[in-house]
Amino acid sequence: MSKNHYAEITPAKGTLSAAARAGGSLLAETTRALKLTEFHFGKVFPAVYYIPRKDIDFSRLVKNRGHSTHCPIKGEASYYSLKTDEGLVENIAWSYQAPLDHVAEIKGFLAFDAKAVKITRKP
Repeated sequence: MSKNHYAEITPAKGTLSAAARAGGSLLAETTRALKLTEFHFGKVFPAVYYIPRKDIDFSRLVKNRGHSTHCPIKGEASYYSLKTDEGLVENIAWSYQAPLDHVAEIKGFLAFDAKAVKITRKP
């Protein structure tokens, strides 16, 4: 991690709920989310909320074994798809099972794609 490209992790305040836009099912609710904000050469990226696995309903999530990505700040991400009546919504969530040391706090947490999942926060 360099001073030009880094992430800050803070506890997310309040109760976070994650609901799928496809079908509207509640996927998670937690008071223990982490807020991760990335910085890259002066640009601030939108914050991403990471939710503990214990607070996620995995009954409709399927591990996508055919897709992974690498982030120089966080490491290797694996992905999950959502089962709906209409089919799969691909890569709706991701996880870092072996994150790099400086973001080790997100191990055991999942983040959801904001285009596919509505994240709401109650104070």
